[in-house]
Amino acid sequence: MEKLIKKLRKILEMRFRDAVIELEPLSSGTKVTGTIVWKGFGRYDNLKRHELLQRSLEKALTLDERRNLSLISCFTPREAEFVNAQDPD
Repeated sequence: MEKLIKKLRKILEMRFRDAVIELEPLSSGTKVTGTIVWKGFGRYDNLKRHELLQRSLEKALTLDERRNLSLISCFTPREAEFVNAQDPD
């Protein structure tokens, strides 16, 4: 899983410059989940953000690698602040 996380991070850093990217394996250890916080997402609605993400991943990852991905959330910095403020931890 670490190899996939490293590859995924590199892809996301190239596509979403200056983004804060957090990736981790799910507790089961079978899939990768995470978040991307990028100011550029402010121009797009949620559907378009995930379309941008999906296109980037389809070009750079194999089908088997993509099958090992779970939800990757896409937030603007302001949205991330709000979500983090709602987290009871």
